[in-house]
Amino acid sequence: MKELSDEYLASIPNHLAELKFREGVRLSAQLGEWNESTDLALRCAPDEKLNWLERIFGKRPPGYTFHLAERDEAGARILSAIRYQGIDRVTIALSQCADHVVSFFKTPRAELAFYRGGLNLHGRLGAKREPMCLPTPLPAGQRSHRFTGLCDICLVLLPVYPR
Repeated sequence: MKELSDEYLASIPNHLAELKFREGVRLSAQLGEWNESTDLALRCAPDEKLNWLERIFGKRPPGYTFHLAERDEAGARILSAIRYQGIDRVTIALSQCADHVVSFFKTPRAELAFYRGGLNLHGRLGAKREPMCLPTPLPAGQRSHRFTGLCDICLVLLPVYPR
């Protein structure tokens, strides 16, 4: 199936490792009309790892940094809310992805259960030496119904069935 290819399934562990945010969370945002954060977007960490000299003297992308005082609990709560707001879309997407993968594996399970039930029924009827038949399909558009020797299968499967 093209939806869940081997490459896609192999990439999942890497994406999950990134979502642990071991190097912190990178967000971009804009200021709204009343200086509230708007258009929050989660950003990927840079691919290359810089050494300490490049981090100090290297060219940095434009951006702003701020520091909180150690006991600024209100500021910490606000930053935490912004962080969760930025991660929220990724959480929703991850949940939808997980639901998709789970449903991919549940669908064949239900279909296989139907066929297994048919095989079990065939085995039980064969063990009781009951007559069985398979339908003969007709060409599309033709309809025909003809039955002979029908019996209630529930009665056949009862432990005591006088015949």
